[in-house]
Amino acid sequence: MANIIGRTETITQMFPGSALGTITNGITNAVGISFDEQKMKNPTMGEIRRRFDICMKWAKILRGDLAWGVQRIIDEMPNILRKELLGVTYTPPSREIWAPGTVAPL
Repeated sequence: MANIIGRTETITQMFPGSALGTITNGITNAVGISFDEQKMKNPTMGEIRRRFDICMKWAKILRGDLAWGVQRIIDEMPNILRKELLGVTYTPPSREIWAPGTVAPL
């Protein structure tokens, strides 16, 4: 269960039906992009899992607390992971308007 500001939804409740597969694919792509950006050719399973866990934590927060749509979360994942790997805590953009395919600047 997600433990985000008192919420008790499970991941399958937060991403019902095909949304769970969609968010998983989006996170997998973001993790792959992060390895490409760092020119890491043979990451360990532990490092893959660590990056996936960072993304899942933020997916739960963005969906559960901020009610973001799946595509918006996926579009933001590479930026989230980039910042978190640099040791900078990600802060979601405060803008209310979003269009698919747009990514906030670093």
